[in-house]
Amino acid sequence: MLRRGGFMLRRCFVSLLLSCVACSDTDSFSSVAFPPTPGPTSPSRELSARDIQLLGSYELAFDEVAALSGSGGTLPDSPRPTLGNRARLDIRGTAEARVTASLTPRWGTRFVFSMVRVDYDRLVIEEHNANSIPTYRADGETNKWEKLTFPRATDGSLLGAFAAVGFMEVTRGPDRASFSIEGKGAVQNDELAPELRIAPPAIGHGGKYLPWERMTIEIAEPVSVDAISSALRKAFPNFEFSATTSSGGPRPETTGLNGVVRSFTPSTQKVTLEPTVKDPSGNLVAPLVTDYVIHDLGDARPKHDFDGPDPVALWSATHVTDTRCEKGGCIMFPAEPQSTCAANGVAGYLTNNGALKRVKARVRVLTSDAPDAPGSPNPPYVLEPVYLRVGLPASYDGATTHGLGGELKLLRTGSEELPWESAWTTIEVDLSGTIPGDKVGFHLFRPACEYGTIPSVKDVKVSVLIDEVWAE
Repeated sequence: MLRRGGFMLRRCFVSLLLSCVACSDTDSFSSVAFPPTPGPTSPSRELSARDIQLLGSYELAFDEVAALSGSGGTLPDSPRPTLGNRARLDIRGTAEARVTASLTPRWGTRFVFSMVRVDYDRLVIEEHNANSIPTYRADGETNKWEKLTFPRATDGSLLGAFAAVGFMEVTRGPDRASFSIEGKGAVQNDELAPELRIAPPAIGHGGKYLPWERMTIEIAEPVSVDAISSALRKAFPNFEFSATTSSGGPRPETTGLNGVVRSFTPSTQKVTLEPTVKDPSGNLVAPLVTDYVIHDLGDARPKHDFDGPDPVALWSATHVTDTRCEKGGCIMFPAEPQSTCAANGVAGYLTNNGALKRVKARVRVLTSDAPDAPGSPNPPYVLEPVYLRVGLPASYDGATTHGLGGELKLLRTGSEELPWESAWTTIEVDLSGTIPGDKVGFHLFRPACEYGTIPSVKDVKVSVLIDEVWAE
């Protein structure tokens, strides 16, 4: 059993208590763990001395997850995402003599239970709001735990075991299945150090960050908003951080922060975050040492015509001299099926003379026939093939992206792999107000990588040519 100042083992009592729990509730236990005392907390003075024994931060881990009844398909063989996840359970007291409970799967979202029942022999926490049920996710499977039951010792502390009931949902392509599930495991003193990581660059950005991009910090478990924000500002002085979520209250905690740039991040940085922040149990955040890798965009120019060497960043794209360029040279995104995320891009800087109103680009689109209509006289349907985005410091508030979609007209000009071509077209992003600084960024890319779900379309191959980018 978990007690302050040590633990006591009373096997007969435990066996009797668990038997009673199993007889009077749907939850069941086959074994009990006896972990150390939970870390200190700040209990409400109005709670009873016995209920104060519940308060603290715990590590919660499932040992078993079993599927019961189900519908819509077969149970996948893969391990349940709940297993192996060392979650944090926080039990707190309020000034109104209430007990609250929240559960945060490691590297997941913090969930607060709306129903907490404190009985003499058990603590029961429940949540039935579909958007608030504690959820573990992996590979198209979600495990949602609606009810957890924890037996209590004679002094009121947790005995160290729990049982849970909930349901799982599985999505494999168009197939979906759901099952009711039950699980059991152990709770113990939270001795697991919090960890931080920087979210990877957007999938279509060539494995690096753009100098104006926001930074997303992910935290394995909740830590103090004020403490982690202060530590991050020292490590990243060019960013201003704010919590993506907050627990509220006098000492708010978070599992994530967004950082917005004050000015363009100049180059790749070696980042070291010292372990100065602690979780409620006193565990220091693990140190973070990493490279924040930035695309090198070169110097700013009034215009990039790509007729010769040009200081821009290219990924999965090439500089070509081709008869299909409007003049001289151009940038080519190679032919890729439009039903996939093709991570092609070009980015650079344009000078800002203080009166900048818009950024423009000249583009042409080349496509194949639809796979089921070779040689058809009708052009294939093409999703938005290219976006133009303007990169600006965080102080700018306005639209920064424009795509090429409905205005695209294709004509058959040959019989090669890409027989359909559009005319050269100008896409532009209009800017409002005064643009700060002496330069702006631009970025041309395929938007499919930013779709939550790529629409179901025919596998037409699409290439994009970019001849000029300039500021007005």
